[in-house]
Amino acid sequence: MATQNLFSHLKNYTMKKLAFLLLLIAPYAKGYSQDSKIEKADWTPAWVSKLGYWVIESNAQIPDQSTIRFYNNSQLLVYQETITGVVINIRKRKVKMQLKKSLEQAISAHNEKQDFASNTILKNCFVRAKNK
Repeated sequence: MATQNLFSHLKNYTMKKLAFLLLLIAPYAKGYSQDSKIEKADWTPAWVSKLGYWVIESNAQIPDQSTIRFYNNSQLLVYQETITGVVINIRKRKVKMQLKKSLEQAISAHNEKQDFASNTILKNCFVRAKNK
């Protein structure tokens, strides 16, 4: 009987210590988890521009014809172009980086009230060199 009473007393004492430690640690654990979520939300890929965004419209029946539209952050259409003869694979990082560069050039030209480059310059971004 005395042994059972001793185990009961130790069990209660251990539970009180555990509860105290959890209450002591809980605020710090919550703050740490919020900081890690903020860091993940701030990360953006390298091909995402801060000046605007691009949209590519293509058709499954005509894969070598695409329409590229550049928009600024105010959702204003800055430049639009239809490219034929080239299949644009937007899954490739190089293509995304070229689109970002062209987007930023188009937005800066639009902001300075200049004409953006012609179709051949934008199309040359996506043509693979044949002599390699």
